[in-house]
Amino acid sequence: MIGRFVLLLDVFVREDDVRNGYRMVFDTSGVTLGHVARLGIMTMKKLIFYLQEALPVRLIGLHFINIVPFMDKILALMYPFMKKELVDMLYVHSNLDEFYKFVPKNILPGEIGGEKLESAQLREICYDKVRSRRKEILEYEKLFRINEKLRPGKPKNSADLFGIEGNFKKLDID
Repeated sequence: MIGRFVLLLDVFVREDDVRNGYRMVFDTSGVTLGHVARLGIMTMKKLIFYLQEALPVRLIGLHFINIVPFMDKILALMYPFMKKELVDMLYVHSNLDEFYKFVPKNILPGEIGGEKLESAQLREICYDKVRSRRKEILEYEKLFRINEKLRPGKPKNSADLFGIEGNFKKLDID
């Protein structure tokens, strides 16, 4: 899921003109505790690192709508990894009227009160954009893949950047 999010963002950044910034909206309706459990701490940490340090656009808002009862648990996973700047642009909207103050209603999907297509139709349009650029994306990945063997010093991996990966199910003791 997060891989698709980053891929879609990459496609939109390449197609889009220069903008003042992006507001990311996450609709949590339909999210279960099982989704949160599958996400994992390290994945959450990497996503937040990406949003704060590597996002190729200016982020001006991170909005959560249609809040689930356990949203506090999701936020508890996120907050330790967030810088103050990201926390300041994080909005949790318990009702859509509050959300409409940030995002004009007319540009939103129909099922959340907007005038645009339904989310399923918008999702297909997005996936079609990715499918149409498949060859370009694969070629780009080949050309710009980092060869860690050429980097001076010890190669970096996610454990170096984010700490120890894994879980407590298996502990290797030497």
